[in-house]
Amino acid sequence: MVAFVRTVETGSFSAAAKSLGLTPSAASKSVSRLELLLGAKLFRRSTRTLSLTHEGDAFYGLVMPLMRQIESATEVVRPKHQASGHLRVGLPGDLGIQILKPVFTEFMSEHPAISFEISTTDRHVDILREKFDVVFRVGEVQQNALISRTIAHLDMALVASPIFVAQWGLVEDVRRLQKLPFAHDGWQALPDPLRERDGDRARRARRSGFGVRNS
Repeated sequence: MVAFVRTVETGSFSAAAKSLGLTPSAASKSVSRLELLLGAKLFRRSTRTLSLTHEGDAFYGLVMPLMRQIESATEVVRPKHQASGHLRVGLPGDLGIQILKPVFTEFMSEHPAISFEISTTDRHVDILREKFDVVFRVGEVQQNALISRTIAHLDMALVASPIFVAQWGLVEDVRRLQKLPFAHDGWQALPDPLRERDGDRARRARRSGFGVRNS
């Protein structure tokens, strides 16, 4: 199961084998034995690509919670002084500044043998291709083959400049907002629809002094 999960995460038997200290042949045979045990093909294999089958995707979704519990159990008993190595970390712009403080004041003091290469960008990087070890993101995760955990839910607040309020008045619902010029952040150059708690949305994003920020 470990070989299977690592292969999904890294995208190849060779990369999975490297992370496990095995040969690519050993990693591939481990997955083949798992397929034989389950009586189902987990991967579609070719000379150039490796992709999950429908059964493989379903099995991965069930196995991952178990693997996370195993990882948590090993972290409990593993002495902290064993942590060492180099980590490449990706952080979002503004939120990254808040994350950096505990990294430098708490984590690094507890794990002095770990070094960091930190990149701050609001772009959703390709974790595998760009060789990141861990990435903090705001929004939905698009790369389903990765291990992801929700750290926090961020509430959004509508904000306006005094000039905007003086010109347009207070905006109390999305339906009225749709008729006014406003702007807000989006991901990957796509405007994210504003949504009220009752599900109403405002999809248009135009220029003005009215915006959205994390509260």
